[in-house]
Amino acid sequence: MTQDVAISRGGPKQPVTAFAVRAPGSVRRTSTINLIRPDGPSDNVVVTAAARDLRTTPDGVAMVLDSARCNALIPADPVLQRLHHPDPRLEALLALSVADGFRGKALTTVPERARPETGLGG
Repeated sequence: MTQDVAISRGGPKQPVTAFAVRAPGSVRRTSTINLIRPDGPSDNVVVTAAARDLRTTPDGVAMVLDSARCNALIPADPVLQRLHHPDPRLEALLALSVADGFRGKALTTVPERARPETGLGG
């Protein structure tokens, strides 16, 4: 099956130019996922994901509590082909489909990550 997908090359249309002020004592998680298809729209997807937790001190200084980064390669089929992450348990996800049910499979592999109070490092 071939799907014709329109590709917008214009980038963000209304990027955020300012961030909300962090309240003293608050914790905020920020994350980003970049997906690129270096060989065209019907080929591999290269995934780079990153996140960090920040705590704002009483005097307004941001302290990084934790951070995480993951890189992956997903071919068109879409089966996880390559994964670079410091937790070796995640290698169990290799060769699995990243379609329906992948998040559940990932949480079965690292069940402690399902708890909302868990930091990025576990």
